Amino acid sequence: MDATSIAVNNRLGSRTNPIVNTAILGAYSKAVGNVGMDAIRESIRENAPIKPDENVKAAEEANENMKGV
Repeated sequence: MDATSIAVNNRLGSRTNPIVNTAILGAYSKAVGNVGMDAIRESIRENAPIKPDENVKAAEEANENMKGV
């Protein structure tokens, strides 16, 4: 899972300074399994100061792209 590319593709930060936190949350959900994506989506929508939809999309994409878990 490439959190940097996911962040850049969703316009979260810039190419030189991508903001990967929500992508990492999505990957964490898949890898560990103790937090569901519904809870992550809700939390992002309630707490993301800007671009909540893009942040949710990044989390979902990272979750879907996790391999070997």
